[in-house]
Amino acid sequence: MMCQNTSNMLTPLNTPDQHGFVMIGTQILFLDHLPMFSMENHKFQLILRASIPRYAMDIYLMEKRTNKDKPFILGNLNTNLFTLPQIKNGQLTSFIADIFCGVPTDPNSDKPLIHNVPVVIERIIHYRHFSEQFDYPSSLTYLLFGQGTEVFLSHYITRKPNFHQIVEVSSVPDWLPAELIESGVLINIPSLSEKNNLNNPLKEEKYDVQYEGGVPLYPLTLGTTMWFETDHLNGEHYFKKIIEG
Repeated sequence: MMCQNTSNMLTPLNTPDQHGFVMIGTQILFLDHLPMFSMENHKFQLILRASIPRYAMDIYLMEKRTNKDKPFILGNLNTNLFTLPQIKNGQLTSFIADIFCGVPTDPNSDKPLIHNVPVVIERIIHYRHFSEQFDYPSSLTYLLFGQGTEVFLSHYITRKPNFHQIVEVSSVPDWLPAELIESGVLINIPSLSEKNNLNNPLKEEKYDVQYEGGVPLYPLTLGTTMWFETDHLNGEHYFKKIIEG
């Protein structure tokens, strides 16, 4: 669990901390932050495009091929703490991280797959602090992003309780220009409700979706669910992961 601050007090103050990210992609690396409603330092939905050295990327790709049922978690070292607003305002453009195959129980004592990896932040795909005033969207909503032949969905998180889900899109949607995919857009599934989903709501392979809540409907074909998690996000005292292949 990538965090040190244990305060639940509602305050705008962010303190330097450790942050965990789910690693996404094999051609371009994306990092999806592991958020927490209960801790100010982690009350952010954040998706980055990033890069790591070729040697580290090669190890990650090799291990990913042989551990298809496990997530890969990247987190900054406890000797290289930062706040997420520092990424948004451009103050932080790189950091040093460990990479884990699977979710570490303690990132400061568990042995990483790769140690001391330089990470360069190339671009912010999505950055948003959770708002206490936001309600659930009227239908199930995701952030769609990617590049080239790799496209992903990350569940758009609003209020507690909620879930953090990352899904592969099996084929690039031909109705969406590449520049919009690379910048990240919102899509929603009008046939599915956003509320009371603490289990994976995506049971089908294909859905008709709306782009940014508008009409008409467009087809979207889904692949593997790479990550599905509720307990860490909602502030439980343990880190439980559910990986569905």
